[in-house]
Amino acid sequence: GGVCVLKGPGTIVTDGNTCSVSALGNAGMATAGTGDALAGIIGALLAGGLSPIEAARTGVALHGRAGDLAAKNGMIGMTSLDLVDAIREAANGG
Repeated sequence: GGVCVLKGPGTIVTDGNTCSVSALGNAGMATAGTGDALAGIIGALLAGGLSPIEAARTGVALHGRAGDLAAKNGMIGMTSLDLVDAIREAANGG
């Protein structure tokens, strides 16, 4: 009765009935706090009224896009704050 997000290259989101894979994101995101940022994004989307599966899918897409935007400044040394700073741009179509 839940939704699972398995982070990694090709992040998987499933509710046991449907499954999707996101290719967004990069190796620079493998740092402390980025998973917490993802959990916060998904939680905010749930609070905004999305279903659990849609919140997870949308959250994973925003998180990955923000990571790709943050990587424009280099993947080495990326922090979760770099990712958080890019979430707004990602959410607004950047």
